[in-house]
Amino acid sequence: MSNKVDYFVIGAGKAGSTTLYDIINSFEEFEGSVPKEVRYFSNFYSEQDVTWYESHFKNIDCKKSFEASPQYTFRDEFPNVVTRIKKYNPHAKFIYILREPLSRIVSHFNHWHRSDPQTYSNINSVIWGGGNYRQFIKRTMYFYQLKKYIDEFGESNLKVLFLEDYQNDLSFFSNELTSFLDIEAREAPVIHSNNVKNSTSKSFSINDMRDETVEFIIN
Repeated sequence: MSNKVDYFVIGAGKAGSTTLYDIINSFEEFEGSVPKEVRYFSNFYSEQDVTWYESHFKNIDCKKSFEASPQYTFRDEFPNVVTRIKKYNPHAKFIYILREPLSRIVSHFNHWHRSDPQTYSNINSVIWGGGNYRQFIKRTMYFYQLKKYIDEFGESNLKVLFLEDYQNDLSFFSNELTSFLDIEAREAPVIHSNNVKNSTSKSFSINDMRDETVEFIIN
């Protein structure tokens, strides 16, 4: 134990990071932050100190501590996150769970549509509007978001997982995860995080995207 936060789930947003947090938190060797997204190295670094940050981890001295802040891979919005984490813990390890890109974008859009249905009423017009390019498309450029982590910490300290593996090949997903966490192999529990219930909002799908919207995103 390093008496520091050693593991960081860094996204991707709307790709299963909450489920991954819950899975890791179910392992007795680990304890996640409260709340899940501390966002210290992105949003609060200039306002708070390390003592404030570590106060979100109750057993930092006797368990492996981790948090899950997808904001840490919002590379354009928070360009100094990787440097800040390296200064805090140069031996940190990172997990990035992603999903098929169009599905991630649609899920992201649905999240905002539920919060503000008037502004986010049409997935095609919003994506073509230009102002949301960074949020919807840039955050789905997975390698772009990860490159600085690879450059600063090395590939061996970054694990990329796939939501589709969790859904379709739980044993493989579990082996990949527990090996990287350096704990005894075990099967990850099946957790359904962030389920949306009792919503009256329309839920968009990839089929709601026009062909030119899909082509624009892929390009």
